[in-house]
Amino acid sequence: MITKGQPYRDAGDVDLDTEDYTYAGQPLTEARAAEVGEAAIDRARRGRPSLTGGRVHSPQVAFRVPQPIKDRLAQAARDEHRTEAAIMRDALEAYLSAR
Repeated sequence: MITKGQPYRDAGDVDLDTEDYTYAGQPLTEARAAEVGEAAIDRARRGRPSLTGGRVHSPQVAFRVPQPIKDRLAQAARDEHRTEAAIMRDALEAYLSAR
């Protein structure tokens, strides 16, 4: 059995219904392994939540800035416990609302 903190090792082909493995503290059977695998694939397919809402794609906007501005943005994000993207979205929204 592999527990948290141990390095990964390839166990090769195993029969989960006859061998003793656990996942998240629960016995891991072939059926449970299939469920866990399907759930992981489903999460990977979904990607990040939409900023627009629902299942609508959120477009990306990319632009370049001088290094001092990037440094100030990074510091602000750390100070405010926010992402740089969230700060940039708020700044763009404020600018466009003021027009």
